[in-house]
Amino acid sequence: MSGVIFSLRDGEVWASWPGNPNAVRLGEVGEVSAMMRDFLQQVELGERLNRKSGPSE
Repeated sequence: MSGVIFSLRDGEVWASWPGNPNAVRLGEVGEVSAMMRDFLQQVELGERLNRKSGPSE
């Protein structure tokens, strides 16, 4: 599986990728958790709206 690897160090969330030695600091765990939840809710809303509207033609 290739993708983002999330790590938690000293209350900070970091993102890294397989094969890349550098990690990117995303922020404090509470802040990042809230952003991730918000993102997932937006994805779910978009999926619901797309199902309701049906195919565009």
